[in-house]
Amino acid sequence: MKILRIIGAGLILVNFGSFAQSVSINPQSLDLPKVTNLPGCAVADYGKVVFLTSNNKAHVCSGSGWVAVETSTGGGGSLTLPYSGSGAFSAAGLSVFNTAGGLNSAGIQGMTMSALNGANGVLGSAFETAPSGNTAGVAGINNSLNANGYGVYGKQDGGGAGVYGTTNIGKGVYGHTASSGDAVYGLANNINARAGVFENTVAGGLALRTAGTLRFEGQNAAAGRFLRSGDNLGTASWSNITRTEVIKIPAAAFVAHISTNSITHDNQGIVFTGSSGSGSVHAPLTLPNGATVTQILFYYIDGDATLGMTSWAIQKFDHTVVPQAYSNIFSGTIPNVNDPFGIRTQGVNSTIVIDNTINFYRLVFAMPFDADLKFLGAEVRYNYQVNN
Repeated sequence: MKILRIIGAGLILVNFGSFAQSVSINPQSLDLPKVTNLPGCAVADYGKVVFLTSNNKAHVCSGSGWVAVETSTGGGGSLTLPYSGSGAFSAAGLSVFNTAGGLNSAGIQGMTMSALNGANGVLGSAFETAPSGNTAGVAGINNSLNANGYGVYGKQDGGGAGVYGTTNIGKGVYGHTASSGDAVYGLANNINARAGVFENTVAGGLALRTAGTLRFEGQNAAAGRFLRSGDNLGTASWSNITRTEVIKIPAAAFVAHISTNSITHDNQGIVFTGSSGSGSVHAPLTLPNGATVTQILFYYIDGDATLGMTSWAIQKFDHTVVPQAYSNIFSGTIPNVNDPFGIRTQGVNSTIVIDNTINFYRLVFAMPFDADLKFLGAEVRYNYQVNN
């Protein structure tokens, strides 16, 4: 092995090729070639070192460009900011692996104090306009196999967005799950908060589009129920929809029970015409299956001092039984009242449940033959649960 000894103030001049300068090795220093502009850096120049006087930094030729030699402070490296570099690498251009643990043990941390529009703590960009596969400006990967952790976490302390995505024709935010998880999940824990909001500000535009079965859970969800708005804001909850209806059956819908009985319809109702006797009229009662009849009223005018209306009834016919005839479900008699100008009612409050699978239903009203006795019609009140 040869040993180079420098004695006293002697110096050795080493030729530095085409840089037309020399390296001076002094007893206590190494003087590099000083340049005001970086010269060419080709493969043949790999490893050559110069000192650039315009930024007071040493630069090393990498064979394809000059790389500044930064200073080091403390136990870790430091960069003079702003720093910018580029290169063609098959692996990461910059890789930081933090093996410690703790609340703030980040691999890389970026922060900004700027209040200007577009300020970013960390900015990642993917510049290829026609990639052959998936690319990402920023990719977050979490290898946790339990429910803890996030691939990407966004937090905003004010009224802004924790995570914001935008696109021209693609998907602003895209979530995907290949198993039983939720591709997109929203959680709110305040009565004034909303777990999800979809809005399209263009008239006629879609705020929400789905492909597949919808499921709205909670709020008394059960089979056969409907989402029902409980206020003028459209706040909905699951409920049974029970409709209450009133139908009027006019006298014109009633026909004589016996075809030989003569009835006359005038501009008010029905009267039986003939020398003497009595008769009855009936009309079909058609209601939704499962409806509950809550009240039946018959309207009439009794203007005769001697004779009065006879009776009323609601009847059913079970068509599954042979032989069979109509039978009374409810019926009642009518007291005699001489009042040619008053409209009277007779009827009953009930809880009849309509079963159209086996029964026909009808209303019946009976009265004497008398021009002063007039039947006007009937009223039926009922409710039913809407299931379809």
